[in-house]
Amino acid sequence: MARVGRQDKGADSTSGGGLVRLNVLRKVRHSIATGELRPGSRLTERELCETHNISRTAAREVIRQLDAEHLGEALPHQGLRIVRLTRKMVCEIYELRADLEALIVRAFIAKATNRPLKNVLEAPVSLSCLMPVASHFHQFHERARKTTRTGANTSGLRLFQQSAKRQINHLGVILGRLKKAIAAKVPEKIVEHSIRFISYMNEVADNQIVGEILAHLNARIELVRALAISWPGQAEAGYAQLDLIRQKIESGDAENAEIEIRRYIRMALNSAILQLNQETDQGTADRAQGGRVQDVKGRCA
Repeated sequence: MARVGRQDKGADSTSGGGLVRLNVLRKVRHSIATGELRPGSRLTERELCETHNISRTAAREVIRQLDAEHLGEALPHQGLRIVRLTRKMVCEIYELRADLEALIVRAFIAKATNRPLKNVLEAPVSLSCLMPVASHFHQFHERARKTTRTGANTSGLRLFQQSAKRQINHLGVILGRLKKAIAAKVPEKIVEHSIRFISYMNEVADNQIVGEILAHLNARIELVRALAISWPGQAEAGYAQLDLIRQKIESGDAENAEIEIRRYIRMALNSAILQLNQETDQGTADRAQGGRVQDVKGRCA
């Protein structure tokens, strides 16, 4: 059975218990994402206790959380069986991810540039639960436009524009860190900075509902991201595509920024499927069919 990163023997598992559990949870997630904990293998409470010097109660809570995040299945008296990614699961996760991130990009552009959020209510979002989120941004920018037209607070508008420029420039800073991680070939940092590119935009957009949905999905998204960047050339191609998205955002081109974010996710999905096929010895047959992951919305045909 695979062993995950061991803490020092002197670690105190009784003080700061919540922080210790979060740290262990992060390490186990990473071990699942990198394949150190193989799909189908079992992770027991005893192994967690011995490896991380935590209590049986803390180990049980870690297993419960991983089960809730669908990174494994909690089995009575057997611990956690690590999830086996399937093509269907990967496609469903990335289809939803494409819709969420497209909405985030549009909302970020609208808030960072104070431009109307064009056609947000008609954006191709597959979940009806996201429509109130789109409506929220539409109402926010209608108020912002009215305030701007009055010209009542010119200095405030200048401050807003300066802040917007910093927000857009920070996307470049994140991409700089991503480029360094790719050059250094550090997979966990590549995943971390790729996620940060989107999570930062959502923080600026102040979209609590989308943030909550992404937080619920992020563990599985991280798992698929790790799978995707294992495919040769995907990390470099992904960086180039994110930089193109940044350029569209900088120019305030929401429509084409959305097209490019969906293309970026489709590219990652293709790589993840190819890597998954290879790992499950099904690559030859699926590649002969052309991957079947074709359209720009990231749908799986």
